[in-house]
Amino acid sequence: MNPEMTATATAMQIERSVLQDAVVFRIEGRFEFGTRHDYKRLIGQIVQEGHRRLVLDLEGVTFVDSSALGLLLLTDQNFKLKKGHFSLVKPTGYVRQVIELANLPRVIPVYDSIDEAIAGHAEPIALRTPISSSVTIQ
Repeated sequence: MNPEMTATATAMQIERSVLQDAVVFRIEGRFEFGTRHDYKRLIGQIVQEGHRRLVLDLEGVTFVDSSALGLLLLTDQNFKLKKGHFSLVKPTGYVRQVIELANLPRVIPVYDSIDEAIAGHAEPIALRTPISSSVTIQ
């Protein structure tokens, strides 16, 4: 196992690297309630280090649950509050279906490659199409 790789009790592994000025987390295995503490610890660590760009490579993720989706939304919110950028890369199969059903791509950019994600992060926020949504509860 790579020294930058962290394994959890429920078999999720996270590998951290830095490309240009973006931190890239490559996750493998199941991203679920039982792995939330490791994920939150690593996110807290990169925020504390002052990083403002995060790319999450989901190609090796085989399962996500609702707590993982919540963590992705919280991560996005935290980065936006710090004027940072957060994106997802290469979700496949079941994970892609869950992410699409949860409508996450409307909130968090999803790219087909790490290079595209990094290039997307470099794009000024003002040039991006704003996402607006309204919900009426009766």
